[in-house]
Parts: sequence; structure tokens; C-alpha cells
Amino acid sequence: MKVVSGHLTTRVVESAATAQRRTGRSKTARLQQALAAHFRDLLRAYPPTLGKPVFIPIDTAPWHRGEGIAEVLAAHPHLPL
Repeated sequence: MKVVSGHLTTRVVESAATAQRRTGRSKTARLQQALAAHFRDLLRAYPPTLGKPVFIPIDTAPWHRGEGIAEVLAAHPHLPL
């Protein structure tokens, strides 16, 4: 949710048992892609021009790390975890 406006950003990720067969990607890979997209949504809501960092608390889930996540974070240093 955007703190100033209250705008809610949601994204539903399918995690059915047959999703891997249909998409060819593991649950972790699908969730990593969804998290990277969520970070991009946050970056649109909180651009670096605001001059303040955006802190995102995460846990140790395997989809909270990976190449796609690292790329987004490296490109946007105002988005520390």
C-alpha cells in the first residue's frame, strides 16, 4: 500500500500443483519473477526523486533472492532490504 495515497498494489501468483507442468518454471522461479515485478511496482510508486529510501522487510524464503531480484536491487539502490 502506498503510504501517502493509500493506493494498494496487489499481484496474485498462481501456485497450483499443475502450474509447473503448464509454465515449465518452478514455484520458486515463478515467485521470484512476481517479487521482481512487485519491486518494480513499488519503484513506480516511490521513485528515487522523492529522496528517501524505501525499506522492504523480507524473510529467508528462496524466492526473496536470485538473479532477477539482485538485478532490480542493484539498479535501484534506494530500495534496500
